[in-house]
Amino acid sequence: MSTRVLVADPVGLFRAGVRSALERAGGFVVSEACDEPGLLAAIEAEHPDLVLLDLNLPPSGAIATLGHLDIENGPRLIAWSLDPEGDQVLAALSAGAIGFLTKDMKADSIVRGLHTALAGQAPIRRSLLTGVIGAFQKLERRDRYTERAIKLSSRELEVLGLIALGTRNREIADQLEISEFTVKRHVQNILHKLNVPSREVAAHIYRSVFAAGGTPQLAVTL
Repeated sequence: MSTRVLVADPVGLFRAGVRSALERAGGFVVSEACDEPGLLAAIEAEHPDLVLLDLNLPPSGAIATLGHLDIENGPRLIAWSLDPEGDQVLAALSAGAIGFLTKDMKADSIVRGLHTALAGQAPIRRSLLTGVIGAFQKLERRDRYTERAIKLSSRELEVLGLIALGTRNREIADQLEISEFTVKRHVQNILHKLNVPSREVAAHIYRSVFAAGGTPQLAVTL
């Protein structure tokens, strides 16, 4: 029995190339979609076994698209891109993709990846693994930082934000209209709660949490 594969990619020439390669390999029936609405319609009408999902599929990209799909009961979803970052691969896997391939793979490697998926395993190109591990470790560190940041009061967080900008104690005192002694006390409390030795490390934690989109719920103890 042939495997039904849906290629979801905005570039028509690329879709045609993948279709041709899979049909030459044999054992695949290939359909196409150029965007998320087309993908959803094709899944509903054709019930594919596998979907090759472009990371930047219009209109919102693969991560958002995965959120609109039935991950448990729908087709197996394999995300792919030309040169993805490790955090993009990790995000796609976390959102429900069972694997991640790259578009520069040879046709026989893509076919092996699809057969790997059909066997219930996770097809991930070897060259992506280092980036995925790094992204996972970075995410774990950010989660630990966020847990620490939750301990800060809103005023301490305000002071830490200014520290992260390179602001000195006297300037912080002027901006917040408090005494420099109070600023120093806040800094001491920040270092203690974050369990770090210096304001530079505290500033790094602030940037790691908030530059990456972390939103800790703060205990207000002004």
